Amino acid sequence: MKIGIIRFPGTLAGAKPLADLVSIISSFANDIYLISGNESTGLLPKSEDIEVSRVDHISRKGFISSALGFILTQFRLARRIRKRSDIKLYVFFFDGSLLIPLLFGKLLSKKIVSIYTGSFLLSQKDTNKLYEKIFRFLMEASFKLSDKIVLYSSSIVEEWALEKYEDKIEVANRHIIDFYRFKIDTTYEKRENKVGFIGRLSPEKNVMGFLRSIPIVNKERNLHFIIGGDGDQKEEMLRYIKDHDLSEFVDYKGWIPHDELPSLLNTLRLLVIPSHTEGLPNLMLEAMACGTPVLVSNVGSIPDVIEDGKNGFILDDNSPECIAEDMKRILEYEDMNEVIKQAHSTVKNRFNYKRAVKDYKRIIDDVQATRSEESSQ
Repeated sequence: MKIGIIRFPGTLAGAKPLADLVSIISSFANDIYLISGNESTGLLPKSEDIEVSRVDHISRKGFISSALGFILTQFRLARRIRKRSDIKLYVFFFDGSLLIPLLFGKLLSKKIVSIYTGSFLLSQKDTNKLYEKIFRFLMEASFKLSDKIVLYSSSIVEEWALEKYEDKIEVANRHIIDFYRFKIDTTYEKRENKVGFIGRLSPEKNVMGFLRSIPIVNKERNLHFIIGGDGDQKEEMLRYIKDHDLSEFVDYKGWIPHDELPSLLNTLRLLVIPSHTEGLPNLMLEAMACGTPVLVSNVGSIPDVIEDGKNGFILDDNSPECIAEDMKRILEYEDMNEVIKQAHSTVKNRFNYKRAVKDYKRIIDDVQATRSEESSQ
């Protein structure tokens, strides 16, 4: 069994999830052909059976030139598919934006399994109508071209209005938590009053909403905040910190390498993920494994994992006022040790390597069987 895996290059945030997916599929595939950027190479499992074809994203400034670079990068990815006639099945790990290589794959009679990491459409809800129409077209086309659509949760079917594709949809998690590294090293009681935001600094992650909650919550409490990540809103974020005299309370650490996350998570009393759109954030699960309470948005597959007040906490909405109120509520929560215990049990039982391998092998075997039936007809 030879399987191709393709992901649009260029974002560090997706390197660990991609490496986990490669590890899962490599457990039952003879050879893997990975088409992506350089960002994932340091995290990939070491094996002679994994061939990496690196493609750099053509990044340009300005809307028209950026769009051209985006399209040209997709054609470069498509060429990699065309060169490998021996690979009959490709797994697309993406957000709906890889229409050109997906179309190439179908024209070359490849079977396509699409794993959706988030909603490209929902992340553009605050953009203009033209953008929204373009992204809606990309998502709908990718759904139609895929032989299988893999989601983290059945609840996403309704959220993304995918009922008409239910015969293609499979639910599977590809999250793997390394419990040897992501564990409780510092008990909750010994941690300082630190609250963290770690992730891509972009509108869909709502970093500015988190930042604007800080002056509100610090009117009543003396908290320290840690922000880690990089992205388009970095300069806007730094200006806000300076203009509102928040440097005393906010420590911006830049991009945090994945191997440094366990120690950082063990310093926090709370991790806030106030995103407007998510699939199922790996960081949330890693924080739960480290005994760090999480405050998260009620989006994507998150409600399937988090029960408010039981193993984590869910925001009523993404506004700065709500984030501030919920931070105060959580930091005064009396039975936090029970929440931490239940959170750890959740990730230990549901997000392990054995379960992920079983789910994905079933999906891949089903697609392979369909292809064999079509070939014999």
